Amino acid sequence: MIRDARLACPDDPELWLADLVVRTAARPGPVDAQLAGALQNDRLLANLPPATLARAAEYLLHIECPLSATVPAREAVRRGRSLLPACLAGLRCGMATRDKSLALESVRKAIDASLQPSTGMYRIFVSLKTDGSDIGIDDATVQALRALRRAEPANLLWAQMLGIARLHRGGADVVDAIEQMSAALNAGATNKAPYVVIAEAARLLGDTERACDYLRRGLEKHPGDLVLENNLAFTMAATDKGAREALPLVASILQKAPKNLSVLDTACVVYLRAGETVKAGKLIAAILALEPAGSPSWF
Repeated sequence: MIRDARLACPDDPELWLADLVVRTAARPGPVDAQLAGALQNDRLLANLPPATLARAAEYLLHIECPLSATVPAREAVRRGRSLLPACLAGLRCGMATRDKSLALESVRKAIDASLQPSTGMYRIFVSLKTDGSDIGIDDATVQALRALRRAEPANLLWAQMLGIARLHRGGADVVDAIEQMSAALNAGATNKAPYVVIAEAARLLGDTERACDYLRRGLEKHPGDLVLENNLAFTMAATDKGAREALPLVASILQKAPKNLSVLDTACVVYLRAGETVKAGKLIAAILALEPAGSPSWF
């Protein structure tokens, strides 16, 4: 009956969907990859309404054919504009098949299509944008972090992630980086990230005294931490007097990490500012020996 109906009305979206259900139901355990290939070659797919494509994707996910579901879902997301069911279908397919680009596009469009996007949507977006890598600094990521910050003000993770993003964006955003990380510290954060970010932001704003103060506070919580000590030595080198005072600290961190490029770079800066040009020259030679010719550190 469905076959005859499709012959009579080959472009009808409801009949196309019914035919898909009948064909897959008639074959227990359909081969997902084969079905996905058939859907990709279906010329009608490009003309079907996004709502029909979204329903097809949800059905295919239900019968455990995620690869096949991705085909109509991707088309639905591409043409669905503000159709929320299409975005949600695309997100589910992207997550099921580990297709990060589809999942990210879908959740971004779902947020744009919602008058009041849920906290869960923003969580998923931020998770996909970071995914174990550096925190994104684009406008959409910052907007998502700001929304999460408003929705969950007691969650220190959002304050710190937003602070890091603001610092990396630079410019006027640096001021907000200090505000976010200060809020995190006032709320009880004890990890070193707030101290590092506030210090770097203050240094960029020209307030080296405040920067050094926060790095020393961080070292009270994390004694002997190499990152905090290295940043403190570098920040102190902003003045000749500070560079001379940083010499014992530089000797200490060089002993801890004699081949760490960040430490070697900091030590060079401190020695040059303190007038220890011979020591600085030896460290520059050490950096050149460690780094391949032509690399950023080599230059």
